[in-house]
Amino acid sequence: MMARNDTIAAISTPVGMGGIGIIRISGPQALAVGAKLIGSDTQAFSRRPTHTLFRTHVCDPLTVGWSINALFR
Repeated sequence: MMARNDTIAAISTPVGMGGIGIIRISGPQALAVGAKLIGSDTQAFSRRPTHTLFRTHVCDPLTVGWSINALFR
């Protein structure tokens, strides 16, 4: 059973080939995890306004390349 203070990540796209992949991250460490995924500093990531989209390189551009990130608080 998960505690209310757990940080979770879940793949939100169906199995198989597709044009996009969506990962949802929620919980108290979500900003830190999201920042690490895109190779950003947690403070810079957390200064982004809520309910916005922004494009960044992912940590490993050979695997994914670009990401479109949505931040909701």
